[in-house]
Amino acid sequence: MHAANSLNLMTTFTQALNRVLDARQLGLKYIANVTYGYTSATYSGRMPAVEIADSIVQSGRETLEKVRVPAMKFHTNLTTESGYTSH
Repeated sequence: MHAANSLNLMTTFTQALNRVLDARQLGLKYIANVTYGYTSATYSGRMPAVEIADSIVQSGRETLEKVRVPAMKFHTNLTTESGYTSH
């Protein structure tokens, strides 16, 4: 009975941790998207800050590359896709 309770507690903790990490990831994505949109905007009458926008894109690429290799070792059935997404 004790082992079952421990397993249930660990499952609950893992689910809670996954929700926290997903929320943080989504928050970082929104911040990056808004900052990129604001700094690269030319339609608003502001001069775009191309260097900042490019830096955001490059940081995103570097982060994805750092995560891709370990993730593919951990989950062997993963595939990578590239391209623009707004989701």
